[in-house]
Amino acid sequence: MDLLKEHNLFTNKFLPSQNKDVSLDYYDTDSEELWNTNSVCEYRSKFLDYYKSNKISYELNSLGFRSDEFTSDLGNVFLGCSHTFGVGHMLENTWSYKLSKLLGNKFYNISRPGIGIMTQYRFLKTLLKNQKVENVFHYLPTECFTRYEFFLEDEFSILFNKQEKYKGDLFFELFSKEQQVMFNSAYIDAIHNLCKEAGSNYYLYTRSFYNQEKNISYSNKKGSEYNLPARDLQHLLVSEQDSIFESFKDHISTNKDSYYINQSKIL
Repeated sequence: MDLLKEHNLFTNKFLPSQNKDVSLDYYDTDSEELWNTNSVCEYRSKFLDYYKSNKISYELNSLGFRSDEFTSDLGNVFLGCSHTFGVGHMLENTWSYKLSKLLGNKFYNISRPGIGIMTQYRFLKTLLKNQKVENVFHYLPTECFTRYEFFLEDEFSILFNKQEKYKGDLFFELFSKEQQVMFNSAYIDAIHNLCKEAGSNYYLYTRSFYNQEKNISYSNKKGSEYNLPARDLQHLLVSEQDSIFESFKDHISTNKDSYYINQSKIL
């Protein structure tokens, strides 16, 4: 029995199953309930004036991605988690959209909130079967390093290090720093190889903007529209989105032979 051929998990069947071909006003942590709470809070509401007159629209394509429709046209792929998806942000304020507008070609954003590198690998391998892709831009901040994907009850599920119900004999081994490095390095190599086989350039950036030790709340950051927070007050500032955009832009204009952006650091 050829197990790899018998169980083909790299098909559209296992891409996002909800919210296909729709336009949504709220998504994931950027929920209507949270907006209603924050917008009447005396302290938090002052950071949200922009969003009272500028509504966010999450336009999802027929496969459930915040992306152009996948066609035979040449495109650039944007791979990542909620930061690349743009949770809490107008699409035009996200690093992925800005880089896409700069480079041209179709905007193929296959990012999803809450996923890690296993899911990203699976999405990319599925997409590259049918798409012409010039570049793959992969933003993998270190807070995503401990997101494991498992196939349970006919669907894929994500295991997070903060989920108490999953703590067992192997929990601390799975989430040690050494395991994170080995695990993510292996999948980075696999993604790089997928891109080579497809004739696509691959670029990786892993800098995290979260200061977990000091536990800084982005609702405490003041400034101009450039420092505008995400609407959920949990995700990156617009200025941090811009920093990711500038890092990719500078790298591809100066050093196309190296896929790993110098400012990045794995643990």
